[in-house]
Formats: sequence, structure tokens, C-alpha cells
Amino acid sequence: MSGDSLIGPSYGSIRLENGTKRARPTFWRKVFIFLSITAATCFGLTLVVFALKSLLETNYTPLQMIPKVKDAEIDLIPLTAKRVAQLGLDVNMDMAGFEEQSDEMAETTWDIHNTENGGQDIGEAGSGNGRVKVERLVMVGDVHGQFKQLKALLRKIRFDSRTDRLLLLGDFIAKGPDSKKVLDFAIQNNVSCVLGNHEYYVLQYYSRFHRIDSPGFSNTTQQPSFDMPSSKKLLKDPEYRLARSLEPHHIKYINSCPVIRRLGRVPLHKKSETASHESSEGIAVHAGVRWDLMDNLYDQDPGECLEMRSLLGPHYNESTSDPDEPGAVSWSKIFNEKQKELYKAGKKPFTVFYGHDARRGLKVKRFTKGLDSGCVKGRELTASILWREYAKDSKHDVVYKDKYVKVSC
Repeated sequence: MSGDSLIGPSYGSIRLENGTKRARPTFWRKVFIFLSITAATCFGLTLVVFALKSLLETNYTPLQMIPKVKDAEIDLIPLTAKRVAQLGLDVNMDMAGFEEQSDEMAETTWDIHNTENGGQDIGEAGSGNGRVKVERLVMVGDVHGQFKQLKALLRKIRFDSRTDRLLLLGDFIAKGPDSKKVLDFAIQNNVSCVLGNHEYYVLQYYSRFHRIDSPGFSNTTQQPSFDMPSSKKLLKDPEYRLARSLEPHHIKYINSCPVIRRLGRVPLHKKSETASHESSEGIAVHAGVRWDLMDNLYDQDPGECLEMRSLLGPHYNESTSDPDEPGAVSWSKIFNEKQKELYKAGKKPFTVFYGHDARRGLKVKRFTKGLDSGCVKGRELTASILWREYAKDSKHDVVYKDKYVKVSC
């Protein structure tokens, strides 16, 4: 018997059954194996915890049916000439004196709850019918997570959440860098909203990720189709990643946004005018509405309200999201023509405030107000401000007014 067989294999090798030798695992190799097993175990436990968390969330974050139509539930109180001047509504806010401030300066010069400039804390006061009295209604289109620009715009118009009401016209999240900041701001400051197509996508992705029923639309049999991407594409989708990162209170807010919001009476005047005793019935929607379905807003197709940009001839009662489709005409052009006919016939017209159409940009017509001015594309963010004020030298005569203010993006 050889010496090797008497003393056994050497420290650095192991004799196999066929007589060959294999190197004994070194110390660092053992460490590597140990760390690999530990990492795999931790990763597995993390997946289990994450799965359990998702499973538990289904018990307390079910999504509700998306409301189709809601009322803004506000009344505009008439402003005095002094208050109009304090708010800067009597001058061009895009002129000198209303230049945009730096973020550092803004922290010391603007407080969203500041009422020291003469306003009354009326934002929480009811008018006896469940409606809230406010000084101004401010509508902003397609913020797309551009929170810095939204803050700059609100500073510029001296917005006060206690006396004003802010309404976001959909697509206030996605694409931009600060969707969660926009949501937190909206929740904390009682900001109103209408649902945009990107909010709808996020609700669908959230449902998929947490394995809960996706929300449909209330008061309608029309449910828009949604093509869920394949699992491979889904993981790369930025809106899916956004949906995964949102907390239940974020989703609850988005889920509360209606497709259409009734605004009550809004200014009705020609582009050459700045004020009018006349008013029309105002509504807010993300993309648009069909002119032939205005007798009952619940007849509007929610999918069209979220996606449409144009109508197809010859009857213009079929919508498309593609403005380059043959026979397509801007829905707002057709809507203005039809509302003008109603107005001339002595019937009450509608005025629609909307976003979604960055390519056409700010588009202010008599009966439609398009407010998507392409902030996420580096252009501008625009606000429409509506208010009522006492006519000059009068304590009883009230006129309707509006103004459009923008900041660079």
C-alpha cells in the first residue's frame, strides 16, 4: 500500500473512486458559496414578503367604479375692484412684475395657504347647499408630473388653496419626473381633477400588479378596451413602474377623478372681449366630448372622452385619436360650429375646458378652451382662471371674466 493510502489524501486534494484527484475547495471558495446561498435565501424571502404584502393590500385597496360625471360643487363669489387688484387680475401677468421666481426665492415669498393679502379663508365654508364658495376657479391642463413648473405657475397667479379651487384636466401624472409629488400636492390641497388617459392606464396597471379587479366606469354600459402588454414589455413600461410605486392613498385619489366635471356657469364672450354679463354651462374633460351627445352627459363614451382628438366626416359623430386620419377634423372645430347654432337659436350652449392635444397647443375658442400647451415637451404650462367681479362703479352688477397665464417649461 502506498504512502498516500496510509495517511489519506493530502490537504489540498480529494481522491475519487476512479483514483483521480480533485482539488479540495479553498477557503475563499467556501466563503463565496456561503455568500451565494445567503444572498439567494434573502432574495427568496424578499419575494415572499413582497408577495404577501401585495396579497394583503387586496384586502384594503379595492378600486371603485370610476365616476362618469361629477359636479365641481363650487360657487364663484363676486370680487371687489380692490381684491381684483390684490390678485393681479387687472394686469397682464406675463408682463414685467410677474416674472417667474427661482425655487429658492419661492420658499420665502409664496405660501399656498397665505391669506394675508386680503383674501378671506372661505375655501372650507359651505353656501348652504353643499357647495363651496371660492374666489377663483383655476384649471391646468396636462401637468404630466412637472411639479416644479406647476408650483411656478401657481406662484405666478398668487394661488391660495383656501380661497381658490384648482382643477387638473387629466394627465397630471406620467412622463415627467415628479408624478408622486403632484399627487401628494393634490391630495393635501383639496385639488379637483378629471381622469386622463394616463391616469386610466395607471389604474389598469395597478390592478394587474396587485391582482385585483380593474375599475370600470359607473353609469354606463360602455367600457373602453385596454390592451395589456405582454409580461416582458410590461416590466419595461414606465407607467407600469409608476403604478407599482404608488401608495394606496395615491390610487384612491386617482380613482376618485370623474370623466366629466360640471363647472356651473362660466364666462361666455368673444375673443376680443375681456368680460361679459353672459355665461354658459361649463364642463371639464380630458380629451373632448361628442357634440351630438350633449343632451345627457351620461351618454358620452368614456373612452372617447379620454382619447379623442378629432371627428370623422361626413357626419362627425365618430371620434378618432389620430388627427391625421383621412377625413378627420378637430372635434373642437365641429363643437364650436354646433354650439354657435344653438346660441343663435336662443338655446343654452356649453363651454368645454380640456387638455390632451399638445400638438395643437393652447387653443382658446368661444365654446372650447384647449389648455395642453406641451409642458412635458419643453414648451409651456397654462392655467385658465375664471372669476366674477362687480362691474365698474356698481355694487350689484356682476360680470364673468377669465384670464390665461403661462410659465415656461
